[in-house]
Amino acid sequence: MVSICGIQISRSASGSPKVFATARRNTKVDFCINKLGCDGAVNTTNDKWVSVLSQSVDAAGIDLIIEFIGGPYFASKLELAAPGGKIVGLGLMGGGMTSDTVDISPFLRKRVRFEGSTLRSRDTAYQIKVKELFETIVLPKLVDGSFEDIVTRIFKWEDIKEAHKLMESNNTIGKIVCTI
Repeated sequence: MVSICGIQISRSASGSPKVFATARRNTKVDFCINKLGCDGAVNTTNDKWVSVLSQSVDAAGIDLIIEFIGGPYFASKLELAAPGGKIVGLGLMGGGMTSDTVDISPFLRKRVRFEGSTLRSRDTAYQIKVKELFETIVLPKLVDGSFEDIVTRIFKWEDIKEAHKLMESNNTIGKIVCTI
């Protein structure tokens, strides 16, 4: 599922930026628009998702793209990026390899920047800074109800296999929690 917290943070940013999302199920697309308030969302299983999203955003493209899939969508994200835009890669859920026909000219033509990041390999000081930012920005909004923590289902730890089956089915919206 798209980053529910990331969408909520983006929606609360100053300047009222437009926020768009991608998902692989129409129920998740509807959720992003109707529940989270995205300005638009597209189903990436639709072969024309890039052109549909392009028509929804400013003609100049998307200023900031948060990318979790990796290789299979890399060319599409370059196409969608605005001149001077930035793509932040946070995951490789679809693998790290692009096709051998990826056109990298948008990096030059559009002055697109790509930044990769991960939390696990970062030093402790950086992880502490991220935790403090979470405590400052996100936690108060969770407490006052401005942000919603969405949980699909809670399992007992003994039912971890069932929880994994649900996660693998891609039939979730929100987190799966296992209690101990």
